[in-house]
Amino acid sequence: MLQRIGLYYPYVNFRDEQWLKTAALYWPQLARIVPDRFPVTDSDTARALTAELDFVVPVDPSSSALGVSSVFLDVIAAHADDLRQRYGWAVAEPQPPGRAYLHWGEVAPDVREALFGAGLAVPSRGTRFSEPGVDDWVGMDPALVWVYKCALSEEVARRGDFVPTTDQAAAHAASHGWDAEHVADALLDRPSELKEPREAPSGDLTDAMGMLAVRIVVPEELDAVPVGKIIELRRRHKDEFDTFNREVTAAAADLREHLADVTLPTSIDRYVSMEVGRRFERPLEELRRAMRGLGIDTAFSAANLKFAVPATLAGMAGGVYAGPLVSTATGVTFALAGLARTVTGERKALRASSPSAYLLSVEKGLETRSLVRRVCRRIPGAGGDIT
Repeated sequence: MLQRIGLYYPYVNFRDEQWLKTAALYWPQLARIVPDRFPVTDSDTARALTAELDFVVPVDPSSSALGVSSVFLDVIAAHADDLRQRYGWAVAEPQPPGRAYLHWGEVAPDVREALFGAGLAVPSRGTRFSEPGVDDWVGMDPALVWVYKCALSEEVARRGDFVPTTDQAAAHAASHGWDAEHVADALLDRPSELKEPREAPSGDLTDAMGMLAVRIVVPEELDAVPVGKIIELRRRHKDEFDTFNREVTAAAADLREHLADVTLPTSIDRYVSMEVGRRFERPLEELRRAMRGLGIDTAFSAANLKFAVPATLAGMAGGVYAGPLVSTATGVTFALAGLARTVTGERKALRASSPSAYLLSVEKGLETRSLVRRVCRRIPGAGGDIT
């Protein structure tokens, strides 16, 4: 099954470092809308993920902006007076506090002109990112910007077969199919509870499934985990990651099919949580037990082995360089080496059979030093010198 790519929205620059690190643990790649000449200001984390994993992928929004233009032109034409009464304050003075901005490249030319003509927006260079002497921003009320960015992101996701994902809870809650009626409802606070419920975006289930599955194992101190650890983990466990990601995609597809007529968010949340438990959490615990059991069996076997001295070494027992003790020790070494190879093979076979093996790797690979220190303090005599 084709792995899905996430689409970060409604912003360009990531707002939550911990969310970005978590996303890097379960999305193969993360697209984002970046207009031409947009001044991206990425964090060290975002830059490292892009450079090392090609994780963050820019997408030009110009064709998608044309795709949503008819929706906003219809809304402006039908409700210009009501919209101006509510949102016209943002253009009443040169730099009113609270004004928000869309980049010029995110808005089709005819929509820009309609917004300017209706008194809902104004050309602006009034952001800290502006180029000197260039009006490359559209200034207007934050609510207008928010609704437009959500609609544009949904169109980009549809055209690119991306899965919308965000660190902004309000954006997820507002993403329900941005036709002209929904845009007008959102901007004019018109009640829509009695209308036919709109289908939730299909991508939400993939995002929710992946986020919940990874949250099973990520440390609470993810902010303290260097991004280099996440990059190393993704590289070292590429096959496990692919297996895990395919299972997330398959689980989301199954849920979309079975929940096609379910519109209650609480019910959807419950089903997603149950499926995460069935497909990831319980298999992960079974894998942990199997790995622990293998370790116990290994220790038990090693303690009870009857080591046979190899015949060639036994013949040398009386020699100057290889007495009985040396020969026996050599035999023990050979036996333990063989046992280690067997155990390693069994461990690999266990991990290869489980989509949760990647989660086990995340759990082991992202332990922060503070977590190790706390564990060691509980064991008398263990790790006393850890700094």
